[in-house]
Amino acid sequence: MRRFSLSEYLRAAALAGAVAPGYLIRPYLGRKHIERFQYSRIKRLLHHAYERSPFYREKYANAGIHPNDFRSLRDLAFFPCVTKGELVDAIEAGALPGANRFIESVSSGSSGKVIRVSHDVKDTHAYAVGRYRILNMLGNYRPMDRTLYVYTSEFPARSFFGFYRSWFVSTLNDINDTIDRMLKLRPHVLCIYPSHLLELIRHISSAQAQSLRLKLISLNSEMSSRSQRKMLSEYFGCPVLDEYSSEELGWVATECQHGTYHVWEDMAYLETLDRASGARRISGEITGTNLHNFATPFIRYRQGDMGSLSEGLCMCGRKTLQLDGLLGRQNDSFLLDGQTLTPAYLLDTVYEMLLVDRLPIADFCLIQESPSAVRMQIIPAKNAGPDLELAVSRGLARFLPSNTRIEIEVTDKLLKTRTGKRNPIISAIGKR
Repeated sequence: MRRFSLSEYLRAAALAGAVAPGYLIRPYLGRKHIERFQYSRIKRLLHHAYERSPFYREKYANAGIHPNDFRSLRDLAFFPCVTKGELVDAIEAGALPGANRFIESVSSGSSGKVIRVSHDVKDTHAYAVGRYRILNMLGNYRPMDRTLYVYTSEFPARSFFGFYRSWFVSTLNDINDTIDRMLKLRPHVLCIYPSHLLELIRHISSAQAQSLRLKLISLNSEMSSRSQRKMLSEYFGCPVLDEYSSEELGWVATECQHGTYHVWEDMAYLETLDRASGARRISGEITGTNLHNFATPFIRYRQGDMGSLSEGLCMCGRKTLQLDGLLGRQNDSFLLDGQTLTPAYLLDTVYEMLLVDRLPIADFCLIQESPSAVRMQIIPAKNAGPDLELAVSRGLARFLPSNTRIEIEVTDKLLKTRTGKRNPIISAIGKR
């Protein structure tokens, strides 16, 4: 993501401060209060998408439905769902609203299909407050605390008027240098991908890890097991909590200290659907509506992961819906020239080519064929030129061991795993 300009930062920070009290108290309020907020946001979003987006206007017309038909949250079930493929095509055709001032992010998720998500600058303040709630799950996040993000890219702002400062280290950074920076910065909160954290503990002793005196480690973007998080918690001597989010739906749910995944219902409205029929079920495919993205609306977006929603009491006091039995899709690590390259590192290698080099790739799959060979399948975007294969090969070579044999395969059909699912990172020689 790009950084805010000064005027954008001042506006976003001021708005975040203004709306923060409502967002901080809302998870502890009753169902009626939360549902009133959701209804208001969805009603506005439906009308905005219908009026400004040829894609949604045509989709709703074909379904015989109009935003005026939305009179309660139950009515959302009559509006058709959307998929990543549909939205990728709509974005390429210019059939979504867009924004004059926007911030772009890239997602492939578990499907690998690339989607460029625009966020209107004037709506980003809600994401900032949502991020604060995640970092304050334990109730001990303080204004002078330092947060280190080992991520794909940094957020648009590094602090809130000098408070809650954050630092960024790319997952593509040398692992030993990342550890040196951690030991020098001594952050209070660490936000990192699970696979990258597992790689860190191969290079740092538990004594060093615990000397950081971290308050919290927040994991996201990849699946991690409760036993993994317990092991990592003991290794670092601090709570390790999971976060479920996506570029499309934003902050979706976060694990509290009691192991409950609380849905951020004022950020995303969630449903679980039967994959075949699309009917609502207690357990099924997670489908969500992003309540804050008006530049690239995601309304009843089929996320692709499986889970279930329930109501229940939690000792932390939050009264939002709970996300249970979350099933995502795990990617593979590569072992090349004696080096373990984590899924986070490999995905960010491709994101570097998409975001920085701006290579016209519509979809991809990175496959380890042997201990010394990697094959990258690519589906070119419509504006791709004849030199794309060479550019991709050179891009990969920057981040893989020097003796790695690289093959680029241009295709219209990507490799699937044995279970028939799509992963952007696949090891054909087994997991380490």
